[in-house]
Amino acid sequence: MKNVYVFACLLLSLSVSAQKISTSKIPDAVTTAFAKLFPDINVAQWELEKGSYEANFKKHGTKSAAIFDKAGNLIKTEHDIKIATLPAGVHSYIGSNLKGKKIKSASIIELASGVTNYEVNVGNTDYIFDGTGKFLRTLKD
Repeated sequence: MKNVYVFACLLLSLSVSAQKISTSKIPDAVTTAFAKLFPDINVAQWELEKGSYEANFKKHGTKSAAIFDKAGNLIKTEHDIKIATLPAGVHSYIGSNLKGKKIKSASIIELASGVTNYEVNVGNTDYIFDGTGKFLRTLKD
């Protein structure tokens, strides 16, 4: 019985995170805003996460995402980047605080406000850094 409870909790937690959603269920304001910002891009997949709509796509062969609120306002964009292009502060932090661990993936996050952050995945944790490479916080996957 305990295993059933644990499994049910796991399924519930997964359903609370990002959910794939059909294009037909995306508000018109969101699809219109995406089309204006990325006129030559087709969305590979839409997700709904915590009330925000995330368009996942490839741009020039790079995995990317654009996140919008329900009114169609851009919240942020994310693009995969090469680990070697991360600011030195990111590499320094990982080397000092996560000895022996390797960065699995890296992305640049551009907030609508103009702020740039970096996200790196190490193990099952995402580490967020500011535009200069200063550590900000962690996010569990």
